[in-house]
Amino acid sequence: MVSSTRWGAVVLTVAATAMVLFSVVSAEATRVVVRLAVDDGTAVATAQDEVVQALPAGSFRVLQRYANSPYLALEVTPAGLEALRRLPRVAGIAADFELSPQAPTQ
Repeated sequence: MVSSTRWGAVVLTVAATAMVLFSVVSAEATRVVVRLAVDDGTAVATAQDEVVQALPAGSFRVLQRYANSPYLALEVTPAGLEALRRLPRVAGIAADFELSPQAPTQ
């Protein structure tokens, strides 16, 4: 049985992927956060290395590697995004964006 929460997550994943695809198609490169598929026996750094080494040269720029979390922040071209989508080590791709601090409300 599939819970409604799981279906909601699937819908959100599809929507996020569509947003990333639109961003990449409409721009030369876009920022993404990549969730890595890491099992208990694989170190995060090893998974990150596998993904980065599998991407075509010139199709990405590493923005952030996380020491203890199975994520990478990248800037990718359309070719880089397509390569990410095909990698078994990639569990998800979401659009990345910068947040600006806001003044406190009174």
